[in-house]
Amino acid sequence: LYAGIAGAVSASIAHRVVGYVRTELCLLAVACVLVFCNLLHIVMPLKMVGVLVIMVYRIFIKDVLLCLFVYSILLCAFSMAIFVMFQKSDFPKELNANRMDFEAFPGASFLQLAWNSLGDGYVDMNLLIQNSQTPSLALVLQLVWVVLSEVLLLNLLIAMMSRTFDDDNRDAHRIWIFPFAHQVLRYEKRH
Repeated sequence: LYAGIAGAVSASIAHRVVGYVRTELCLLAVACVLVFCNLLHIVMPLKMVGVLVIMVYRIFIKDVLLCLFVYSILLCAFSMAIFVMFQKSDFPKELNANRMDFEAFPGASFLQLAWNSLGDGYVDMNLLIQNSQTPSLALVLQLVWVVLSEVLLLNLLIAMMSRTFDDDNRDAHRIWIFPFAHQVLRYEKRH
């Protein structure tokens, strides 16, 4: 973690010398996040905070990454289906106003579905459905995607996180004492 902070700060200094202000600010933002993550690591010996930090870490590693893996597979599958379905369609100019060509660029349908699952109407889906080769199949795909991504996967993620939290809360002392002991031994080894 210290190496990441030092690397981000020294790279931002190098970018300041060269004159890339935007890149410098991005690197400093990453360094700020790493510094506060280090702060969480430092206060981990306090049992009340340490248990929560370990729980959040375990929830992220165990549950969120698994759901993101399943989500990315489904996102790729549905976006490729929509990309294939919109081939050789006559698109009105309103669809390409945001410079996304749904017929030539598969990433456009990928972005559309990703923004849709976050609750944002990136592009008016009705316009896309009406201008596809088979509007009924496009509507079914859109409805299945909404149900899968916004209802089932989100509820699955909440249930998995709840289960991990309950399991870790029952064994709070056990999950906290070993990282605490490791940190104490590491500090004693230095002196």
